Amino acid sequence: MKVELNTVEQVISLGKGGEITVDVAKLAKSDAVVNYIFTYGLKQMLNDVHASEKDAAAKLGLSQKKLDSLYRGEVAQARASSADPVKREMRNLAEADVKDAMRKGGIKASALAKGKLAEIIDAQLAKNEAKYRKTAEAKLAITVESVDTVDVMALLGLNDEAEGEEVDH
Repeated sequence: MKVELNTVEQVISLGKGGEITVDVAKLAKSDAVVNYIFTYGLKQMLNDVHASEKDAAAKLGLSQKKLDSLYRGEVAQARASSADPVKREMRNLAEADVKDAMRKGGIKASALAKGKLAEIIDAQLAKNEAKYRKTAEAKLAITVESVDTVDVMALLGLNDEAEGEEVDH
């Protein structure tokens, strides 16, 4: 997504808070506001990449690596925090769906421009967030005790294969 400062409106997701429509042109009238948003956003990005790291030197290294990728024009996918297994699983599900669709369409990930696969996965995740959240939460809730009550084959999308024939996984 490209943010145009002269775009009339931009819908911003607030997570559980819903969405808010922002008149970007009104914000762009003030250089101080644009500079604040830019600086705040950049600081947030550079802090996010090392949020779960404990070692100070490693934190700085991760931030520098992110900054270097931005200098190269690369905007990596939003990383699901290792502290949030649901978000990590949601991203894994979206990535699997995208790669499966690409495979079926005869498209190789290596043929895509740098960063394009991440953009496609991000879009897939955004489009199907509710479905992925439900599936991720259900998968993560599976325990040895709950296996009797959970349709694991359906959860993994294997019911179609399982009907009428044995599947060796």
